[in-house]
Amino acid sequence: DQRMGVELDANTLGLVSWYGNINYDNQQKISDKMIQDAMAAGDKFAAQYASKYSGKVQLNKKELTDMIGSKSSTINLNYTRFEKDGYIMGDGINMTYDLNTGKIAGFNLNWTQIQLPDYKSFADEGKVLDKIFTQNKIELSYKPFFNESTQSYDLKLYYSATEKPNLPLMFSAITGERIISPVQVDKINYSDIDQ
Repeated sequence: DQRMGVELDANTLGLVSWYGNINYDNQQKISDKMIQDAMAAGDKFAAQYASKYSGKVQLNKKELTDMIGSKSSTINLNYTRFEKDGYIMGDGINMTYDLNTGKIAGFNLNWTQIQLPDYKSFADEGKVLDKIFTQNKIELSYKPFFNESTQSYDLKLYYSATEKPNLPLMFSAITGERIISPVQVDKINYSDIDQ
């Protein structure tokens, strides 16, 4: 039983998403060679079906190297949109590489149609880092991660910049000032709650 799904852009007929059958039961131990093969297949697929986005996306290679040694039947290739010196979070290309067939078995494109602003200068990165480390608290914390090979949770120790005292870790790239809320809205009153 073979199933496939394809979604095209109605204006351009460009590929938006595509998926085929994947056998998730046959898991293999991920090696560096498998990662390299997946990246090559992803590059080839993108050149054929998404060449207009070439040079505007960056592959998350750390995510791939973290997979080495784990067991899976697929490798996910996540390309984040990168334009005008900045990442556009949520935009990019995601591909699924099937280890059993050695082919791309899934493709998904998220690309917001938006005019990117032009800026002449940026705030000093050092000033922003200083605010993070002096105004926010840096602490050690354990985080649980599910280990697929052992089917149990492992604890890993991290340094994390916590949002204490409730200071968000977002700063204007232009002024360097902390952004308390990225969206400004008019005050709305509700009859069923206070304030």
